[in-house]
Amino acid sequence: MERLIQIYEMQKELDESIFKKYSLSDKEALENKKILGFMVEVAEIANATKSYKYWSRSLPGTREEILDEYSDGLHFLLSLCLDLNVRMEEEFEKIKPIDDISDLFIKILKLAISLTDEFNKDTIKKLLSYYIHLGERLGFKMGDILEGYIKINKINKEKNSFYN
Repeated sequence: MERLIQIYEMQKELDESIFKKYSLSDKEALENKKILGFMVEVAEIANATKSYKYWSRSLPGTREEILDEYSDGLHFLLSLCLDLNVRMEEEFEKIKPIDDISDLFIKILKLAISLTDEFNKDTIKKLLSYYIHLGERLGFKMGDILEGYIKINKINKEKNSFYN
């Protein structure tokens, strides 16, 4: 949990920087864009793992590529948590683990879609719980997730400062 709090604070700093740089003021106008961005990243993880390609003989992406995609998704998800003032210290519902990774991807995407109609703390907290579960199912420990997030956060900050 401590590591999640650390990256949450890093995301807060990045979001504030982006809002200031681009003179953004309406977080609500960006909700669906962030949700869609998150969903795209989830699909990219599925594509990198090739978990749904039962007919394919090609190898999945590297562990680093999959972690990078996962970290990209985490950026969007934490940004949405910030929009709803979800604190990482809050109590999160214990979720029922999903064994089949394809079913887990679908569950995550369904929850993300439901956010477009019900943008609330309960849904985003459940979504974050399932996303952390996905990370675990992909073989990542919280230390891996922290490391991957920090790497992508640095890249995102550099991109943000590049476009002055």
